[in-house]
Amino acid sequence: MPILFGLYDFKDFTDGKPVILTEGIKDALVIKQFYPYVLAVNTSGLTSKTMAIVEELTDTFVLAYDNDNAGNTGAEVDRVKILKKDKDAFRLLPYKGYKDFAGMIGNSEGMKDLENAIFRVQKF
Repeated sequence: MPILFGLYDFKDFTDGKPVILTEGIKDALVIKQFYPYVLAVNTSGLTSKTMAIVEELTDTFVLAYDNDNAGNTGAEVDRVKILKKDKDAFRLLPYKGYKDFAGMIGNSEGMKDLENAIFRVQKF
Protein backbone atom coordinates (compact mmCIF):
# COMPACT_ATOMS: atom_id res chain seq x y z
CA MET A 1 0.00 0.00 0.00
CA PRO A 2 1.45 3.42 -0.92
CA ILE A 3 2.08 5.91 1.83
CA LEU A 4 0.31 9.18 1.12
CA PHE A 5 1.28 11.80 3.65
CA GLY A 6 -1.59 14.22 4.20
CA LEU A 7 -4.55 11.93 3.60
CA TYR A 8 -5.49 12.32 7.29
CA ASP A 9 -6.49 15.94 6.52
CA PHE A 10 -9.17 14.88 4.04
CA LYS A 11 -11.92 14.42 6.65
CA ASP A 12 -13.83 17.49 5.35
CA PHE A 13 -12.96 16.73 1.73
CA THR A 14 -15.73 16.99 -0.83
CA ASP A 15 -15.32 14.64 -3.77
CA GLY A 16 -14.10 16.43 -6.84
CA LYS A 17 -12.01 19.17 -5.23
CA PRO A 18 -8.54 19.44 -6.74
CA VAL A 19 -5.81 17.40 -5.04
CA ILE A 20 -2.27 18.74 -5.04
CA LEU A 21 0.48 16.13 -5.23
CA THR A 22 4.05 16.78 -4.09
CA GLU A 23 7.21 14.71 -4.19
CA GLY A 24 7.99 15.10 -0.51
CA ILE A 25 6.54 15.79 2.90
CA LYS A 26 8.26 19.15 3.43
CA ASP A 27 6.83 20.47 0.17
CA ALA A 28 3.37 19.23 1.20
CA LEU A 29 3.62 20.99 4.57
CA VAL A 30 4.48 24.30 2.91
CA ILE A 31 1.59 24.10 0.44
CA LYS A 32 -0.84 22.96 3.18
CA GLN A 33 -0.50 26.43 4.71
CA PHE A 34 -2.67 27.66 1.83
CA TYR A 35 -4.68 24.63 0.66
CA PRO A 36 -5.61 21.60 2.77
CA TYR A 37 -5.88 18.83 0.18
CA VAL A 38 -2.24 18.04 -0.46
CA LEU A 39 -0.68 14.60 -0.67
CA ALA A 40 3.02 13.77 -0.65
CA VAL A 41 3.56 10.78 -2.92
CA ASN A 42 7.15 10.43 -1.67
CA THR A 43 8.55 9.97 -5.16
CA SER A 44 8.66 11.89 -8.42
CA GLY A 45 5.90 9.84 -9.99
CA LEU A 46 2.54 8.23 -9.38
CA THR A 47 2.45 4.49 -8.82
CA SER A 48 -0.60 2.63 -10.11
CA LYS A 49 -1.88 2.20 -6.53
CA THR A 50 -1.44 5.88 -5.72
CA MET A 51 -3.14 6.81 -8.98
CA ALA A 52 -6.09 4.56 -8.09
CA ILE A 53 -6.48 6.18 -4.67
CA VAL A 54 -6.28 9.75 -5.94
CA GLU A 55 -8.58 9.20 -8.89
CA GLU A 56 -11.25 7.99 -6.45
CA LEU A 57 -11.01 11.41 -4.78
CA THR A 58 -10.88 13.81 -7.71
CA ASP A 59 -10.85 14.46 -11.43
CA THR A 60 -8.38 17.32 -10.97
CA PHE A 61 -4.72 16.55 -10.25
CA VAL A 62 -2.29 19.39 -9.51
CA LEU A 63 1.32 18.24 -9.77
CA ALA A 64 3.58 20.31 -7.50
CA TYR A 65 6.75 18.37 -8.14
CA ASP A 66 10.24 19.82 -7.85
CA ASN A 67 11.53 22.07 -10.59
CA ASP A 68 14.46 19.82 -11.47
CA ASN A 69 15.07 17.03 -13.98
CA ALA A 70 13.41 14.29 -11.90
CA GLY A 71 10.41 16.46 -11.00
CA ASN A 72 9.87 17.75 -14.53
CA THR A 73 10.22 14.28 -16.04
CA GLY A 74 7.92 12.80 -13.41
CA ALA A 75 5.33 15.51 -14.02
CA GLU A 76 5.33 14.83 -17.75
CA VAL A 77 5.01 11.06 -17.26
CA ASP A 78 2.20 11.55 -14.73
CA ARG A 79 0.46 14.08 -16.97
CA VAL A 80 0.16 11.40 -19.64
CA LYS A 81 -1.16 8.85 -17.09
CA ILE A 82 -3.71 11.35 -15.78
CA LEU A 83 -4.95 12.39 -19.21
CA LYS A 84 -5.32 8.72 -20.22
CA LYS A 85 -7.72 8.37 -17.27
CA ASP A 86 -9.72 11.32 -18.68
CA LYS A 87 -8.79 13.52 -15.70
CA ASP A 88 -7.47 17.10 -15.63
CA ALA A 89 -3.76 17.71 -15.02
CA PHE A 90 -2.30 21.00 -13.81
CA ARG A 91 1.23 22.00 -12.83
CA LEU A 92 2.20 24.18 -9.87
CA LEU A 93 5.83 25.32 -9.90
CA PRO A 94 7.93 26.76 -7.06
CA TYR A 95 8.63 30.47 -6.95
CA LYS A 96 11.26 31.90 -9.33
CA GLY A 97 14.55 30.08 -9.07
CA TYR A 98 13.55 27.67 -6.30
CA LYS A 99 13.93 23.94 -6.84
CA ASP A 100 11.11 23.01 -4.50
CA PHE A 101 8.45 24.49 -2.24
CA ALA A 102 10.26 23.68 1.00
CA GLY A 103 13.14 25.89 -0.10
CA MET A 104 10.79 28.87 -0.18
CA ILE A 105 10.37 28.93 3.61
CA GLY A 106 11.58 32.27 4.91
CA ASN A 107 10.97 34.04 1.59
CA SER A 108 7.86 36.15 2.21
CA GLU A 109 7.61 37.16 -1.44
CA GLY A 110 7.86 33.52 -2.50
CA MET A 111 5.23 32.44 0.01
CA LYS A 112 2.84 35.17 -1.16
CA ASP A 113 3.44 34.03 -4.73
CA LEU A 114 2.65 30.45 -3.70
CA GLU A 115 -0.58 31.54 -2.04
CA ASN A 116 -1.61 33.34 -5.24
CA ALA A 117 -0.40 30.49 -7.46
CA ILE A 118 -2.63 27.93 -5.73
CA PHE A 119 -5.53 29.70 -7.43
CA ARG A 120 -3.94 30.07 -10.86
CA VAL A 121 -2.32 26.74 -11.57
CA GLN A 122 -1.07 26.06 -15.07
CA LYS A 123 -2.98 23.48 -17.08
CA PHE A 124 -0.76 21.23 -19.18
